[in-house]
Amino acid sequence: MTISHKIKLNRIGKIELLAVLGHSNVSSKIEDPMTFDAEVRIRAAGVLYKNKEVSRIALLGGGNDRVMKVAEGERMRKYLEENFHVPENVMEVEAEGTNTITDIAFLIIKVKRERIDQKKVAFLTSGYNVVRVKLVLEILGWPDALVLSSERILMGANDKMTQAAGDYLESEEYQKRLSYESYWIARTVYDEKYTEEVRKQLGIERTPVRYFESEPRREMDNIDK
Repeated sequence: MTISHKIKLNRIGKIELLAVLGHSNVSSKIEDPMTFDAEVRIRAAGVLYKNKEVSRIALLGGGNDRVMKVAEGERMRKYLEENFHVPENVMEVEAEGTNTITDIAFLIIKVKRERIDQKKVAFLTSGYNVVRVKLVLEILGWPDALVLSSERILMGANDKMTQAAGDYLESEEYQKRLSYESYWIARTVYDEKYTEEVRKQLGIERTPVRYFESEPRREMDNIDK
């Protein structure tokens, strides 16, 4: 597993900017425990930073901020600071987005604004979410962006959550998550209103449906395979 992990990262060398997608939390205080999915994601980011494979980390996720009062990215920042001693100047909380699509869109805008090499940017999320993230990135004009599975990163590391991450991939809960993702993939493609705001911000005229009608389909390999 470690070998596979290294091969993927060697494709771009050291990651200049790692974008960690947030996961929904039901608590309203930053000190409250994270969900298991959120902890696996941010734990994997900490491992990559500890191994000196990442220069900067963007923590995405403001989707629950209006309801829960605490941005997901802020909770992740606190976790990295306490558990991996990541310096504050290495982390950036990007809390403008309200869902996966807008989180990614704001990150793309940031990369373009700061003229960061697209090939040096990687996205980190749960394994079940990888295909949808790659789909969104393709629609937004980043078809070759690297998307990493947090569970696979931990399984290739000597970390306290390595065993838990492996067990999760074999669990019934994980299978349910995979099934649930099919709903969001369908919505991403067919619900034009879901991506309307993002398309305006990025200057994309085609709707996802028209995109799929006009673009030859690329094979989107899941990194879990």
